[in-house]
Amino acid sequence: MLLLKDNIARNLTEERIRRETGFDAKIGKLEFSLFSPRVTLENVVMYNPPEFGGSVFLNAPDLHFEYDRSKLALGKLHLTFLRLTLEEFHIVENQHGRTNLIDVLHKVAPEILGS
Repeated sequence: MLLLKDNIARNLTEERIRRETGFDAKIGKLEFSLFSPRVTLENVVMYNPPEFGGSVFLNAPDLHFEYDRSKLALGKLHLTFLRLTLEEFHIVENQHGRTNLIDVLHKVAPEILGS
């Protein structure tokens, strides 16, 4: 089971991104440590939903973060370190005048937009 933990976490993360954002996601590699609060992802690609054309929304070859375990235990994610290599990031407007960025923010962080 320990040998499969990263693959299981990758699949669960892809599915959770789809469920919570409506954006399809592919993660090439995900590694996390059971003994230290860090996660590394490689080749993360998110695709726009059909209403935004289905093209690439975000392409990040490298994403590494470290988090505060005590905050996570309280249900809050507090990053103590973040490294993001962003290769592509496309903001697209749909036929109703709404952008993919605002759409995803409404779904995952409505407090940012005051909703």
